Amino acid sequence: MLVDGVDDANDDSGAHEDGDAVGGSRAGGDAGRRPDAAGGPPGVDEADTLVLDPVTGSGRSGTGTGAAVAVHRAGRTGGEAGLRRQRRAALRHRAGSAAALVLLAAGCLLQVLGIAYPHAFLVVAGALLGLLTDVLLPYGAQQVVRELRRAQLTPPVRQLLRDALLLGGLGGLGVLHPAGAGALLPGAVLLCWVLHFSIQAVAAAVRDRRRLPVVTRNIDTSALRLSPAPPALFAQRATVRLTAVAALTTAGMSAAAVSGDPVWASVPAWGCCAGLLLGTAHLAGRLLPGRRVAGEEEALAWLDGWLAEYRPTTGMYFSGGTTSAYQANMWLSTLAELEGRPLIVLRERFMVQKIDATDVPIVCIPKVSHLMHLEHSTLKVLLHPANSGKTSQVLRIPTLKHAFINHGESDKLSSCNPYAKAYDQVWVAGEAARERYRLAEVGVDDKDVVEVGRPQLA
Repeated sequence: MLVDGVDDANDDSGAHEDGDAVGGSRAGGDAGRRPDAAGGPPGVDEADTLVLDPVTGSGRSGTGTGAAVAVHRAGRTGGEAGLRRQRRAALRHRAGSAAALVLLAAGCLLQVLGIAYPHAFLVVAGALLGLLTDVLLPYGAQQVVRELRRAQLTPPVRQLLRDALLLGGLGGLGVLHPAGAGALLPGAVLLCWVLHFSIQAVAAAVRDRRRLPVVTRNIDTSALRLSPAPPALFAQRATVRLTAVAALTTAGMSAAAVSGDPVWASVPAWGCCAGLLLGTAHLAGRLLPGRRVAGEEEALAWLDGWLAEYRPTTGMYFSGGTTSAYQANMWLSTLAELEGRPLIVLRERFMVQKIDATDVPIVCIPKVSHLMHLEHSTLKVLLHPANSGKTSQVLRIPTLKHAFINHGESDKLSSCNPYAKAYDQVWVAGEAARERYRLAEVGVDDKDVVEVGRPQLA
């Protein structure tokens, strides 16, 4: 019989008491059976072999060996199909990367030819092709972006090269007249670049001044003199800003190349200069003494004062990656229902926004030295839903008791990790988890295991 591709036609469990197998007599040797050449091994009766269809589950009569071969071939075909799909995907990826590099090189080559053999089509086509490819590059050829970055051919470098070649092409076409708007166009483009990098420097200074040693949620921080974040276009999104300026200036210079009138290029170039200058001034205003936020010492003093006023009793400590926030989120409702004053302590700044909606105060303290301020608070117990590399840093605080509550239990080894013995207590759902620790012998004493059930289901 063939069941799910396993041939058990020669199993003696199906033989009759008189020694006759299903479909033939043992005494008759190979009589009534197909020879090997017929497609099946000796001892397999084609007529009486039952085949279980692996898809429908229904039985049918047929050649057992043929069905086994069919199942084997189907599995092999499926594996080969998967490999072919992977090869095609890899080929498409390599083809896309090669096409992106070819388009970038073609755009640069057209611009060079436009300088050597002045022609508006070559100048414009090369600039637009290079810019369009650069804009679409991050969406379809990430590997090319990484390789170009390793070669120091970053987006600003590539755009600076295109602008230089475009100005060279305009010079060859006679657009940059010695007198008039054309003579000032290179200065306007250069000023755009100066202002772009100036904004980068000022934005970095603003971010440093605004970066406090502690990040909070659900806490009144008016004493820290925080202000709304500056516009992202100027403070953070340098690539978007550069692309917008490049699109405007490239379009203007392309129009000037076709029309021969430098005004088409001067207007957007000087307009971009004005916008970048306003952005720089706006960011620089945040560095004035009257608009500065609290410094590190002042912020830490505020943290001590808030802890003394709030008087937390039980906290949940969490540190992890961008996709691990669910491990803490599953305990939020339980934490909010605890008696006393709960607190959530985080270590990564981005995690503050990853935590789900809750009324529990959240404090993020990235630095280890600042974390020690919890030692002088009324906090007595910290709950740990997960182990992390930064857990050992908070275990140093001698005034705190630490309990490992995990983020789900199962029979896998990680549910009884030897790291658990670093905590004062291990809270588990029930007797099965206690027994798991007892059998695992990872150094956790049975007296330190506390059964708390599943509070989320209560």
